[in-house]
Amino acid sequence: MNASDKIIEKYNNGEVENYLTIFSNDIQLFYKFIDKKGKFESLDFNTSETEEYYNQYLYFLSNLNPERFLEIASDSFVDIKNTEDMEYYISVPDFSDFAKLFCESRNSLSPKTVETILDGEMVDWSDYTTDDLYRDVIEVLTSENLQLLFEAIISEQKIINADTELLEEIAEEQNNNENLKLNLENLPEIFKDEESAKSVLSQLEDQASEIKSKLYYIHESSYNNAYHAEVYENVMSELEDYFGSRPEYVPPSKNYKSGHVKLKLDKSKFFDFLKDFVYENRKYYSTNFEFYGYYLSMLQDEEECFRAFAPDYPDWSKTEKNINSSFPDYF
Repeated sequence: MNASDKIIEKYNNGEVENYLTIFSNDIQLFYKFIDKKGKFESLDFNTSETEEYYNQYLYFLSNLNPERFLEIASDSFVDIKNTEDMEYYISVPDFSDFAKLFCESRNSLSPKTVETILDGEMVDWSDYTTDDLYRDVIEVLTSENLQLLFEAIISEQKIINADTELLEEIAEEQNNNENLKLNLENLPEIFKDEESAKSVLSQLEDQASEIKSKLYYIHESSYNNAYHAEVYENVMSELEDYFGSRPEYVPPSKNYKSGHVKLKLDKSKFFDFLKDFVYENRKYYSTNFEFYGYYLSMLQDEEECFRAFAPDYPDWSKTEKNINSSFPDYF
């Protein structure tokens, strides 16, 4: 047995300390020596006898053979999968698994709220979204939706008090002084006048009409849906900024009996993070990949947490679009 084989045997038996003085007590120099002899693969890896050098070994391997390093690392994490062409993915049961990467700070969303958003559940951001139905709903309706509104109004109430200048004019045309009859011909003119339109809506409310409550609900749901969409986008953007891609749902297949969520990793960034980790912990062998078991858990511990914020108000154009798209469902 030559000298290098003898040292390898001592290393594999956990008895290499006495030989490290030859290498200035630097295990990396020892690995370099063994590699030059072409025998690095003869070193036992991740055994109880060699566990003290777990991270040291992996750090050297990351420089010697990056692909093999990534292979070992990915095998250590339950939530990391790789393809035949050596692309790496995070694979988890649900979108909400990524919520653990977020933390709460001033004005940012709580992890629990992020979890709810990623689960696809709607958050009611506000239950009082408008104090002016004319400005925030009526004025933004398409002509088709206005027609639906007018038909609903005359089906509930045809006679109203003429308490505005315009309504008085229409009442006079109908040979009335105090009341007028609503119809599909005069409602478009009435609803171009804010004061008169509000009078009609007010009188409908007096008659226990459901129209105003529907209009309030349409605005509330449209506002909250627009708000939710923006917050969801903020959360996803935060994930994309770090990972370079977004998580996506993968339906069940012959390889996966149940659907799962995957996120493709930037291979270079993935490698750099893992290499930095083993380097920083090269003297602390118990803090290793297997200690975490899950890549997301290691990120949660080792990286600065993500933060997502909610806007003061949703994009008005999205609220307006939601109002018109949902309006026919209620009228």
